[in-house]
Amino acid sequence: MPCGGSDADLEAEQLTPRPPGWSPAAHDTTLARSLDGATSHPPLDPRSPCHLRRHRLGGGRFLIRLAALTPLPSLVSGRSTVRWYDTRMSAQRYEGLSPESGTELLRCLYQERMFRTWMRDQPEGWEIVSGRWSPYYFMLRDAPSRPHVFRLVVKTTSALLRAAAPNANRLIGLAATGIPIAAAAAYDMGIPMGFNRKLPNVRNLEELEREVHKYGGHRLVEGDFASGDRVVIFDDVVSHFDSKEIAIQQLKMELANRKIDNVEVDAVVVLVDRGTEAVQRALAAGTRLERLVVLGEDCEPMLKGIATDREIEVIQDYVYNPDKYQDKRLQDELREEALAARRRAQLLPYQVMRKVYKRHGCSS
Repeated sequence: MPCGGSDADLEAEQLTPRPPGWSPAAHDTTLARSLDGATSHPPLDPRSPCHLRRHRLGGGRFLIRLAALTPLPSLVSGRSTVRWYDTRMSAQRYEGLSPESGTELLRCLYQERMFRTWMRDQPEGWEIVSGRWSPYYFMLRDAPSRPHVFRLVVKTTSALLRAAAPNANRLIGLAATGIPIAAAAAYDMGIPMGFNRKLPNVRNLEELEREVHKYGGHRLVEGDFASGDRVVIFDDVVSHFDSKEIAIQQLKMELANRKIDNVEVDAVVVLVDRGTEAVQRALAAGTRLERLVVLGEDCEPMLKGIATDREIEVIQDYVYNPDKYQDKRLQDELREEALAARRRAQLLPYQVMRKVYKRHGCSS
């Protein structure tokens, strides 16, 4: 079922025939099992037809994919046994900020490939805004194009903003991903919203001071402001706080241009903190950082069962040791690891899959 759906949506989705071209990657249930030495298997849903997917796990272990199941995110496992996992998203709707909301959101983003990893999605990794290489990447820009995801993101954001900054009376969304999310959340909360403009060639405060004079008479921050306002700044993700520092300085410059004083940045609120230094840098900037998911602490408990142990291991290590991963040799090793996994995934012989199908009572 689409993440964030209701119980009725789940039942309807289970009973709906699979359309041509349907991909198991769109489904939100991940099941994986080692077949070596297994003598019994969980029953299959009789309403879900079987479809052949060829994959091979290391050491002779095999993974089958069924139409009602999501594929294992990575095809390499160092364990002798891969257990069955049912990671169906909670269908709850939260009136406030609940402990489960972060887990629900992160798992949804992973399953919708808006939280990407080098192993599953792009062996070459990514260069993030700070210019550093990263083995994972958040891409919430696609959220508005998927209503079921966007609904969950907006409801979670609204709950987080209410809980983290209850005294704020204005919301600023940061370009670019934070703007549509902030706009929808502001509408839901009934508060005014503005947004900053992203300046080219600006990655830190020094570059902002150099480039702002080339920007002409355009506003640096859009929206109405008044003396006494308490502003909350929203973005989807934070790494090193650079873009948030720039946004705070843009707001100060814009208010000075408009001759408006006594405006306070009450907090910077993000959905995911993917680094370790942003909290301290927020305090140094005279504000506070509120975040729903702290990736270094929450990655393993939140993603266990849908991401592989190797993905979780590298993500957590990167959060605390990002400099280590700027070594080109390590990047090459990770790329080769991901490519090798993809090659092994194509080696499962058809006759073995026929045996798997027969064991599960499916017709080939």
